[in-house]
Amino acid sequence: MKKIFILFLMVLCGIRALAQEEYYIKNFGKADDLRVRSRVCFAQVNGFMWIGTTNGVIVFDGRHAHLYPIPDPDGMGGYFCRVTDIQVAPDASIWVGTKRGIYLFNITTESLEPFPVKGLPKNANISHLRVDYEGRLWVLVDSRVYVVDVKKKTAEKVGNELLMPCCLTVANDGKVWMGDNQGMLYSYDPKKKLIRSCTGKPEGQDRLGRIESITEMKDGLLALATASEGVYLFSPKTRKSKLLFSHDDKGAPIIAHTSITPDGEALWVGTEHGIVIYHTKDGSMTSLRQSSIAANSLSGNAVHSLFVDRERGVWAGTFFGGINRIS
Repeated sequence: MKKIFILFLMVLCGIRALAQEEYYIKNFGKADDLRVRSRVCFAQVNGFMWIGTTNGVIVFDGRHAHLYPIPDPDGMGGYFCRVTDIQVAPDASIWVGTKRGIYLFNITTESLEPFPVKGLPKNANISHLRVDYEGRLWVLVDSRVYVVDVKKKTAEKVGNELLMPCCLTVANDGKVWMGDNQGMLYSYDPKKKLIRSCTGKPEGQDRLGRIESITEMKDGLLALATASEGVYLFSPKTRKSKLLFSHDDKGAPIIAHTSITPDGEALWVGTEHGIVIYHTKDGSMTSLRQSSIAANSLSGNAVHSLFVDRERGVWAGTFFGGINRIS
């Protein structure tokens, strides 16, 4: 029995080791030009990775990086030249959100050009930028949401002064979902110009806290990643939510920064303590972290940005350790 028990432990350890090696992690910034820190954002254009940084937009081919800086004609300084979001429209135009407004990449001159929009605040401090199937831009500026008509170069504010979201996403059905600091959810129908509000917290729970990210899953449900209260699954049909998890596999509370889903079923959450992968099929959980002894590990634990490329690889931007790609 003792031999059987030892054999069982060896098999169990082997299974756990194989599970940890299920993902291959490539760290960038060592044998290439991609050396960035702080919060970044991602997009993929014609096979190249476009990475928004504190200094501008980097185009990366896997080995060499070329920086396109944000123009600073009035000398406002580096903080206002930070890139907060990059979006590719259906017509292949490349839109860049920054701390000082919207920029459009000019393919002919290979430069970022300011895109003035009537109705947006001057030097708009954009935190989120999304594009819908009709090519409209949805921007979050200082807790206010605007919809931008790029042909007319005009913006219209969505909602009243009571609507102060901190994140937004455009769902597959065209509706815009927003979350705020108090755990409230808002849905906006662009066709009807109708806003509906509801709480994201389950029944019986006191509070939900700041919603950092809203991710649409395969079945139309919305995953809500919060700053300190865990991750929830919200149904737009029933307007009810349930807790998925509030702690990682080591018992640490979830401090979420962002979330994505590569396949609509597995939910990847970037946290202050690495990446938590939650499998909705069976409720199992996998974690990816930085390790001083394992070669196949993240280069940093504070994961502030995630992105799925066309090959279904996941790019992870860490605040202190640079960028990783997980396949």
